[in-house]
Order: sequence, then C-alpha cells, then structure tokens
Amino acid sequence: MSNTTADVCDSSVGKRKLVVTWGQSVHLGCFVKMPEVLANQEVRWYHYSKEKGRYQIAYKYGAGGDKFIETSEKGLVIVGVNEQDAGRYDCWLGGALLCSYNITVDAHRCSAPAKSNDYQKIYSDWCHEFEKYKSAMKSWERKQAVSRFILLLLGSSRYNVDRHYFFR
Repeated sequence: MSNTTADVCDSSVGKRKLVVTWGQSVHLGCFVKMPEVLANQEVRWYHYSKEKGRYQIAYKYGAGGDKFIETSEKGLVIVGVNEQDAGRYDCWLGGALLCSYNITVDAHRCSAPAKSNDYQKIYSDWCHEFEKYKSAMKSWERKQAVSRFILLLLGSSRYNVDRHYFFR
C-alpha cells in the first residue's frame, strides 16, 4: 500500500485550464477575497514555459514593464497575452500551492465567428466580463468614498480637538 497523502493534497489545489485569445488580458486568482489572516503573507506566482522553464513572475511597473500586474487580492493579470505566455501558472503561499492555471494561447481565435450562435456566445461572454469589471469598479469607488469620508472625519476631529485645546 502506498502513501496517498500527496494525492489528496494535490487534488485539493484549484486547477483550471484556460484557452485565451492572442492579445487578450487574463486575470488569474486564487481568492475571491483575500482572507484577512493572509493579507500580510507573501504570495508568489510562477510560470512554467517551454522556452524559459520555471521562473518567478516579476512585477515591473512603469515604461514597458507592465506585462504582469498584481491585483489587490494577490491575483495575477497578464496583459496582452502572446504565445510566450502559454504554460502553467502556479500561485504559492509559503510552501503551499494555492492554485494552478494551464493557459493555452489560441492565435487562430482572432478570426470572425462563422455562425450567429458563435456571435451570440462571444457577445454574451463579453457582456458577462464587462459586468464583472463594472461591479469591481463600483466596489472600488465605494471603498474610495468611504476612505475619503473617514479621512475627512479624522482630519476635522483632530482640528477640533487641537482648536479646543489651544483656545480653552
């Protein structure tokens, strides 16, 4: 009898296969919402490609360096996918594999759909994605408004406390 613990742990890791169109941007994530207890932990993403083998994703912001973007929930956005971006992406927290994606880049999907059902499917997919982005944007705007309001309250209460102290 063999030890099957590795198989049990391996099967609990979220694994997804994605077929993406050349030029598309894709979001990879392990969490819907990052658990509070893990917020300060380092999350690392690795890419396994035919050309480079395994390497850790480096986030470079600024001129020409925004191929990979880290999201607020420790997800990964790959901007402008091309053939070199195909392969497996693993998300690690410490020594634990959280999730894994296998990405295939379909350069031929850029052609126009052949049937009306294909157009409807693509339109439906696009609308669904757009609604997700709209919802995320509204949520972000609400959080920004609350943050500004709290800062405004804190600022005015400090002013009132200081003024009260000095003019007593």
